Amino acid sequence: MSIKYCCSILFFMIGILGYGQENQDNAGDFQFGVRLNQNINLPQYEEGFGIGVQAKVNVLDNLNIEIYSNIETLDLGNVGNLKQNEFGFSAVVPFLNHKLSPFIFLGANYSNIKVTPVSYLFSNRESESIALNSFGLHAGIGAQYNLNDRLSIALSYRFLYRFDQPIYEVQSSDFGLYLNTAVLPNTEIESKDPMYLQFSLNYRIMKLWN
Repeated sequence: MSIKYCCSILFFMIGILGYGQENQDNAGDFQFGVRLNQNINLPQYEEGFGIGVQAKVNVLDNLNIEIYSNIETLDLGNVGNLKQNEFGFSAVVPFLNHKLSPFIFLGANYSNIKVTPVSYLFSNRESESIALNSFGLHAGIGAQYNLNDRLSIALSYRFLYRFDQPIYEVQSSDFGLYLNTAVLPNTEIESKDPMYLQFSLNYRIMKLWN
């Protein structure tokens, strides 16, 4: 059973327990947490996941501002690897005043992406590494469950749209896979917008104002 189905079952179970209980998030609360990210819309031959941290301030009872930083590492079909450092912010709008609170969010992000082909004994491709500074927008939905008055968990789905064109392509031939890092501008290649399943653990540190 995949991680997304396990998380869905978990939230269904805790939702039954938490529905109807009061939400413990209030304006002025400051939270810090960690997250796991899984891109569920990766192109063929690619696999990996990301980890990150986030800080959240409850500006109002029904409006939170969250800033985050993620590091994602992908294996590109054993012919290269991708490392992405992402920074961003989101405006989060929770619904219902329950212990289990669904929410929607919208934000922007910046990513530094580096793609490195694998070098072999007679083929040193280190000089073919490429990097890109990418900007994008994201939106998503999720749900938060308060375990107690300080600790909470959240599961969310995030769609990310990038303004930049792809800078690499994993190509397949009779001789195997090849990582092309010399993609020309306006070249038509297969690419997919990232869709992340995110799980986070948050801790309420302090109240910044009453």
